[in-house]
Amino acid sequence: MGMGLLVSILIVGEILSTRLTRRIVMQNLALSFMEVLAERVTLDNQARANLKALEKGKQGEDAFRERVKELLPEGWLMLCDLKLPTSASYCQIDALVIAPHCVYVFEVKNYQAKYQYDEGRLASQSGLSPIRDPFGQIQRAVTVVKDALSYQIPVTGRVVYMQEYDTVDFQGQRSGEYLKRWQLQDFFEKEAEMAMYRFDPESVRSVLLVQQIQDYHCINYQGLSLRPQARTGILCEGCLSGAVRRNSRVHIACERCGKLEALERAVVRTIYDYGVLYYQDELKIQPVHAFVGQDVNLHTLRTILKKHFVVHNHNKSSYYENPRTRFTYLAKDYRFKYDV
Repeated sequence: MGMGLLVSILIVGEILSTRLTRRIVMQNLALSFMEVLAERVTLDNQARANLKALEKGKQGEDAFRERVKELLPEGWLMLCDLKLPTSASYCQIDALVIAPHCVYVFEVKNYQAKYQYDEGRLASQSGLSPIRDPFGQIQRAVTVVKDALSYQIPVTGRVVYMQEYDTVDFQGQRSGEYLKRWQLQDFFEKEAEMAMYRFDPESVRSVLLVQQIQDYHCINYQGLSLRPQARTGILCEGCLSGAVRRNSRVHIACERCGKLEALERAVVRTIYDYGVLYYQDELKIQPVHAFVGQDVNLHTLRTILKKHFVVHNHNKSSYYENPRTRFTYLAKDYRFKYDV
């Protein structure tokens, strides 16, 4: 079976239906929330540590996804960042590969410090706090996936360590339950050799996607208590200063660094950041206006919302779809009429 010939990949997350884009964006809402928060409020130590951990985690997950894209056999499917319901809450699954004979669940790690596996936990060799047993996490995830598939399909799991160097010493324990990044190719090649067709991966994917939970339906993110302290208004795209002023009818300028930006672009950026900070809500004109600032009048704001966001009308009230992502993730190449 050829490797990497017909790889179908779906990133489970926000399906953006704004008029800027209708593609699926690879992003992490928890990380986006902390990024916006960090630009608008001084983070405490716990929040800074959370942001750093999210950044490292995303680097590992991105590296895993890109590597597996190169290795998947024809017809195998991959889902990433899948959240499935449990009796108490939900279970987050970093990555899941659907083969015609089996479903593989992966818990992706990206540790930078050195750890040693000891009696069900990872102990740091540099004095850091121990890390909970990653094998307990993957076992729970496997059980949740089996339950979602009514125990009709074989499901197996692996913990994957994506750091460049070998920083985890298992002391000969847990052999066969984890993979290092340089072992991924051998793993998929051997699994492909043993594969027999038993079911349609597309059908399995459909069953799982029907049950997925979106981030904003179930999660109160760390750092939420800091949100009321967040600065409002348009921030400079260059230096993040709030000292931006209308330079003309269609441009704003930063008084600190001098960066010039199209007003329309700046407002759209700010609306997207508002949507990330208030991810549990849709976009309503008055709260959005209060966040963007009085320098942008209601008429201009309504015009921009109607142009770039999908409106929903319910009786006498209306709202716009919240894309729940950062503008920078999806429109780096998008050009506004008065861009400079």
